[in-house]
Amino acid sequence: MKSYKITENDNTTIDPFLVVMNKENYGYRRLYDGLMESFKANVDVEKNQLIEMRKEIEDDHERKKAELEAMREDIDSQRQNLEAMMQKVFKQLPLGDSKD
Repeated sequence: MKSYKITENDNTTIDPFLVVMNKENYGYRRLYDGLMESFKANVDVEKNQLIEMRKEIEDDHERKKAELEAMREDIDSQRQNLEAMMQKVFKQLPLGDSKD
């Protein structure tokens, strides 16, 4: 690109290649940096979206974990109540005769 020669046509006052690239190829860096900046901006946006999604997932996980813990405690209390009722029932049953 450094070997690019300006066209010899005198009617052309502005060479579009040189407008973009400059004589020493600074334009490539200028274009590339612009692309990289837009790429970095896209990456930053996606990163922020992923962070937000992660927060939502963690919050949802904590909420479901708390719900499961509450359900477990409820089941344990129901089990204890059932065991207590069964013991009452067993105590009320008459003892069977040992004459079989």
